[in-house]
Amino acid sequence: MGRILKKKDPLKKKKKTDVDASGNATADGSQSKPAVGAKLVSGVTVKTGKGQIGSSGVAKKIGGMMETGRMGRAVQFLREVKVELKKVTWPTRQQTIGSTAVVLLLVMIISVFLGLADLVLGRLIQVILN
Repeated sequence: MGRILKKKDPLKKKKKTDVDASGNATADGSQSKPAVGAKLVSGVTVKTGKGQIGSSGVAKKIGGMMETGRMGRAVQFLREVKVELKKVTWPTRQQTIGSTAVVLLLVMIISVFLGLADLVLGRLIQVILN
């Protein structure tokens, strides 16, 4: 069935980060040093585990990570498609030939049936109208 969505805990909201004059980021406005592994980008301190996100919301190329602009998103999409296609269970040649034969046979049977039904109903309409 459907997936049950959990409500977000309102107490776990992220605090807005302030930056003092020396470039140190603080969560409550007091002066302290930034966290280890954090860098200052566009006045906002973010951890650099998966790239930095500036105030524009666009990640930049940092530490070998791909930029998430239009081209970056397109490349990421194609990589994900490749991963998903590797998960597909592809049919064997014999299964493909068998399935194709079944489809072609059913198409022929249905086309013959519809052709005959059209012929009979067309003649019936001609008899009624004349």
